[in-house]
Formats: sequence, C-alpha cells, structure tokens
Amino acid sequence: MRLPRALAAALLLTCTAHAADDVPDCSPENLGNLAQQDANYCAAQAYETADQALNDAYKKLGADRGPAYKAKLKKVELAWIAYRDAECALELDSFGGGSMAPMVYSGCLSRLTKQRTELLVEAMDP
Repeated sequence: MRLPRALAAALLLTCTAHAADDVPDCSPENLGNLAQQDANYCAAQAYETADQALNDAYKKLGADRGPAYKAKLKKVELAWIAYRDAECALELDSFGGGSMAPMVYSGCLSRLTKQRTELLVEAMDP
C-alpha cells in the first residue's frame, strides 16, 4: 500500500504514540468519547485488522487455485490496491485535512478493504 508521505508519517505517529498501558478503549460504544488522537489510533487499528483479514482471504483463495488463476488474482489485487489508494486520497482531499485526516483516511481504507475481503470470501465458494 502506498500512502501520501505526510499521511503515512501521521499514521505512524498515531500508532506509536500510545504506550502499552495507555491504549484507548476502541470499542464501538466508546468511539464518540475519544480525543482526536485516540480516535485516529482506533481507526488505524481497525484498518490493520481489516487488512489482515484481506491478506488471509487472499492467501486462502490463491491456495485453492492453480498458477494461472493466482497470476490473474495478483494482477487484480494490485489494480484494486491502486484504486483503493486513489479513492481514499480523493476522499481525504474532499475532507480538507486537519487533525481528523488520519481517521478519515484509515476509515476509508478500512471500509474498502472490508468490501474487498467480502468479495474474496464469496469467490471461495462459487
């Protein structure tokens, strides 16, 4: 995944800013009560979880098919990553940046990644 440099730096700082005992409560019922830095952290964590699920589904789908299918799947995934990154950059641009930018960007990545994972899981059971 390729992120704009400034946003990648902000996400990295957001993810590393919390000590192990200072991790915010990212439960859905608490999200509205978080400071912006904590909300950014929770959004980044949600994206990491979604990305791991996508990678697991991609590996499982690829393992069940032959080399020609795997090559096509890889080509499609690379195109999808380019689409996802462009779509989220556009969403971020229309938002205008600010302290919520990491949350908005991570939220977009998470949403699109979950959608793509659903498609890959469906493809496992034709």
